[in-house]
Amino acid sequence: AARASAQSGVIASTVRDAGTDSVIAGATLIVRGTLLGAVSDAAGHFRIEGAGQGAVVLRVLAPDYRSDTVVVAGAAAGEARTVAVRLVSAPMTMATVVVTASRHVEAASQAAVSVAVISGADLLHRDVTNIEGALPFVSGVTFNGPGQMDIRGSTGTAAGVGSRVLMLLDGHPMLSADGAEIIWEALPLLDVDRVEVVKGAYSAVYGSNALGGVANIITTPIDSQSSSIVRAHYGWMQIPSRFDYGAGTPTLDGVELQHSQSVDGVGIRLAGSREASDGAKQNGNYARWFLRAKATSAPGAAHPWNGYAVWSRNDAGNFLAWRSNTQPFEVDSQYLGDRAVYQTLYAGATLTPLVGSRAVLKVSPSVSYNANQDYFHSDQDFHRAWRSGAS
Repeated sequence: AARASAQSGVIASTVRDAGTDSVIAGATLIVRGTLLGAVSDAAGHFRIEGAGQGAVVLRVLAPDYRSDTVVVAGAAAGEARTVAVRLVSAPMTMATVVVTASRHVEAASQAAVSVAVISGADLLHRDVTNIEGALPFVSGVTFNGPGQMDIRGSTGTAAGVGSRVLMLLDGHPMLSADGAEIIWEALPLLDVDRVEVVKGAYSAVYGSNALGGVANIITTPIDSQSSSIVRAHYGWMQIPSRFDYGAGTPTLDGVELQHSQSVDGVGIRLAGSREASDGAKQNGNYARWFLRAKATSAPGAAHPWNGYAVWSRNDAGNFLAWRSNTQPFEVDSQYLGDRAVYQTLYAGATLTPLVGSRAVLKVSPSVSYNANQDYFHSDQDFHRAWRSGAS
């Protein structure tokens, strides 16, 4: 019955520029009074199923075009309806959109709590090498030590005992499987469209990890045009002469690569990075690797979906204590070479198995894994943990 209903209510056409007759990709079309909608593909085509046989009102929106409303006449059972959709070019200013606070799209001015938004362009303009370096520029966000994120003075992350600031990537939790900590090297930078920071306790919506707030990283959509990005950085550190332990000039360097393209309408994005540093103190060295894959359904898909997988590895020296009060940059000789390796794997998806005129069912399963391995002179301890969930 559902299949027959969908076949009897099909709307299909092409969105075009009213002045040039060129096709418009990425236009959003919504059937008024329902949850049905579609996005035009690279050729401007769209298809909406399940709209019923009666006349419907179609709302059309696209960046840099004036929004429009089109009335689509009814049709006989089994007959597809076509409609002329032409938009007039007009620069438009859009209000900041927030999806974090209430788990649905809303304007920032309508959010029930204070929400700060930092765009991906702002992140890159800050000349930072990771997300952790950019968030302190958000009003109300502070770091109480490396990786310890607080919002408005609330107790945020605390190494080894979990996080009270929930970090999300496109709505999926990005906390370690055991200690529920934020693993900063597992978060992308080149792929960020914006970061939304909810200031205040929001555990009623997101659970206990959101007692101190929520930070949601929204990644950029994958369009039909293939693109590649390369970003590199290099730096060095100066050790005070009175603390120089003969290490020369410690350096820091890294490179990030990202490629996106569409394969038969399915968006594919692959990214990877490596960063290494000698550290400004003995055993302060580290080497970090990051790989990420993302896939999205074709624009206008009847049952849209997306999926992702993220892997990171942090091989870091272990600086536990000073050698002495006068040698704060050095460790005791017995600790030289001690290091720990921390690996994480995150994977998840958002599926839409049911799309109806009055209800939409979305399922977002996710899984996280981390492995800790010590390479100390006194022990070789290790730990493994898995966590899975769905919403």
